[in-house]
Amino acid sequence: MDTLNHITKKFKSDSSYTEDLIDNSDDEDNYLKNASSNRKHTDVPFLILHGILLLVLFCLLGYCISNGKIERLTKGYDNCGNICGEKNSFSIVSQSACSAEDMTDKPYLKVDGYQRVCVAHCNRGSVLLGHHCLPEPENDEVVSAYQFQSFMKGFFKDMYICSYEILSLLGIALVFALIIILVLRHMIAVFIWSVLIGTILAFAGFSAYCGYIASQLPSGFEYRDEVDSTVRCSITFGVAAFVIAIITLVIRKRIPFVTQLFREAGKSIIAIPLLLFEPLVTIITLIIVWISWFYFALWIESSGTPTESGYGKVTFEQNDVIYFTYWYSVFMTVWMIQFVCGCQDMLISGAISAWYFASNKNKLGKPILRSTYNMLKYHLGTISVSSLIIAILQFIRLVIALLRRPLRALTCLQYYLNYLERWIRYFTKNACIITSIHGYDFRQAGARAFNLIINSITKVLAISTVGDYVLALAKLLVAAGATSLGYLMIRNKPELEYMWTIIILMGVMAYIVAHCFFSVYAIAIDTIFICFCEDCEVNDGISRPYYMSRELMEFIQRSKMFLDPKGQQGNTTNGVVILV
Repeated sequence: MDTLNHITKKFKSDSSYTEDLIDNSDDEDNYLKNASSNRKHTDVPFLILHGILLLVLFCLLGYCISNGKIERLTKGYDNCGNICGEKNSFSIVSQSACSAEDMTDKPYLKVDGYQRVCVAHCNRGSVLLGHHCLPEPENDEVVSAYQFQSFMKGFFKDMYICSYEILSLLGIALVFALIIILVLRHMIAVFIWSVLIGTILAFAGFSAYCGYIASQLPSGFEYRDEVDSTVRCSITFGVAAFVIAIITLVIRKRIPFVTQLFREAGKSIIAIPLLLFEPLVTIITLIIVWISWFYFALWIESSGTPTESGYGKVTFEQNDVIYFTYWYSVFMTVWMIQFVCGCQDMLISGAISAWYFASNKNKLGKPILRSTYNMLKYHLGTISVSSLIIAILQFIRLVIALLRRPLRALTCLQYYLNYLERWIRYFTKNACIITSIHGYDFRQAGARAFNLIINSITKVLAISTVGDYVLALAKLLVAAGATSLGYLMIRNKPELEYMWTIIILMGVMAYIVAHCFFSVYAIAIDTIFICFCEDCEVNDGISRPYYMSRELMEFIQRSKMFLDPKGQQGNTTNGVVILV
């Protein structure tokens, strides 16, 4: 029986009837209960593979650590390979003129051309950069290093001076984000239409302004390039305004559904407010991953076999194992980053789906703990395989980016892989959502997600384009508001050397705070959309009541023509509802 027919025909106008469909029972809903009882460990081989590859990485890093020393990079070493300020002990291949020496009383490295000598003190007139004594700034490299050191000292001094303002601004950004969330819940329709219409008018205005500037420029030959660039700018903005206007016209009938999903996402987040702070855990974990990669990258870079060249100079030769370890560590780091992000998606989607399919949404229990338990016990393998696919694409893009300069023909492939990664990321995220609901493995969840997205492509495009656009603008609003306040807070501090750098830092930090909150909103919207489709498929509203909220039911009842514009009816293909 047609599921959308059930929604549009079997609903009655009496509000009490609608309430009966929602108020089933206070017991745990059978839908999630059955899914939980059938839940099993998914994609275990990929989790085992992930563990084995991490073990291999640790073995390779152990080899590099045994042949390296970070002090070679931080303190430097002389022509004979002796680290300044330390007692050295190593054997040199083909040793003749050099040997390991005790340099504890010579902590500084004097660099003069090709000569590198450990000294106790820097000579007068030398520039001290860390542990390096450099000559007076004469070449561009020394000047740049000296300027960078001066900038970093001034920057950290400014950060210390503005530490109170920076911390206060993070709190302000947090308040801004919460206010935007409330606006998105209660005034989302006004917000979406203001965004869409405002963007069209802004691009059209930029196009007209560029055209006006081009008309005012002299027509001489010497102004041809400037006129051409201004005309191209006008055309670009005009085309962008036209494309956005066409897209808006195409999806205008879908926007009410997107609006309702935003409202539902807002209600789910209000019901489970701790979800807003989950991305902070993700950020801390990602910082740990990044710091670990940077730390071990220093060990890899410093490793090598000390070998004396024919000029009496020791170099640390790196073999193929060290080169392989470097690239292998990059790949595993990318994989771990995607794995952490996948855990966030799985955890949030599991909690949101528990809220959606709860018979009594006022008695949710502990959805976050339940979702975390299911993820850690059953579905780490699914997260591992989905993150592996994204990591492989990102690693290929990284290699192509490094080869793009000598091989410009790879530029098109780079753009193609970029769009391919976005789509595959969207598919894998939806596969993780379905896994959190049903407990499917990645193959089953991926197939179901693929059918859902392909069969509901117009609604998916409306949600992804309008939803992502609104959330991106919300992040920018938080960052812009916080940056403006930050400028007002520190503008009267004359002792600041790099005020605008601090202001930019404040804006970036405010954007990160906003991204933490709105990433939960984005995952909630995607999860509720899939839960809605699942609800329409397995329930009929009579013998099997719907789990969707009363507001969403009433919206669908009022929007019969939206769901069925030409007398066509929703249908199912391969068990997936099609919304046309």
